[in-house]
Amino acid sequence: MTALYRSSLEVAHDDLREAWEREAKVLAQALRLVRPYTHRLGRIAFGSVLLLGVPAVLSGRLASASVQLSPTAVLAAIFPLAWTVGHLVRLATRTLWLRRVRTAQERNARQRQSLAVVSNPFPPLAEALAAPSLARQLLTSLRRTETAGVLLPIWGVCVWGPLALHLVAYTLTLLPSCAQGDFLSRIGAFDSWIGISLVMSGVAHLSLLVYGVWFVRQLKRRLPESMPSGFRPVYVVTAASTCPGIMLVPLMGLGFLPLAITFATGAVLLPWVFGRAQRLFFAERYLVGEVEGDLPGALQPRISPAV
Repeated sequence: MTALYRSSLEVAHDDLREAWEREAKVLAQALRLVRPYTHRLGRIAFGSVLLLGVPAVLSGRLASASVQLSPTAVLAAIFPLAWTVGHLVRLATRTLWLRRVRTAQERNARQRQSLAVVSNPFPPLAEALAAPSLARQLLTSLRRTETAGVLLPIWGVCVWGPLALHLVAYTLTLLPSCAQGDFLSRIGAFDSWIGISLVMSGVAHLSLLVYGVWFVRQLKRRLPESMPSGFRPVYVVTAASTCPGIMLVPLMGLGFLPLAITFATGAVLLPWVFGRAQRLFFAERYLVGEVEGDLPGALQPRISPAV
């Protein structure tokens, strides 16, 4: 009986050592997932702030004159604000997750060093087998945020990006007037251009939102080499801008200038936006698959921890 009991303890010690060594490997893999997960949270925050700017402008325009928001002022502030919030979210979550993983690694190192003095291995073995894996938590969170991590930034940039490019171009044309001291008064005239853009290309902006949903679905179904051309959204938004833009062309005497502006703006912005989103998506998916393949399998103890 004594020999059998000692044999059970030795086997349990082996199981405990294997469990703690396995945990060390899992924690090493968890460190690899912290960066893509926190960067994705930063992108989600970035896109969310951009999208929240839309109701901010609309509510300001509908409010009384005393609290009215200038769309140009919101446009000038929205990208720096969204970038700052996104980076703060990324840094904060990165700090929290790194602290969790490194605390677990330090605890695991102490446990493996003290294995020789563990007289009863069954309680710590049961705890090691029941402890949730940080790597599995990160993998689950990455899967849950896969769509939002691509779609929200795309939506946000597609709403504000074209107007931001127009504001930069308009600001450059006003630089000569800086010496005259009327720059701030003249920059406010850009509000009218934003209103015209809503009428002329509102449907184009909506088409980009719908295309973004389709694009994310294609990312999940296709391989990188089978993805559509980066210029496809340019063609989509230009075609969508014909309604109601092309109907207003004869009334406003602008010819096909609105369509040319839409095409030129899309050609500068959209291939970069969708191309970057595609590269990030497949890079993160590849890393998740690689880490998941490197994770050790579940430990099957040879002696039940409940014995």
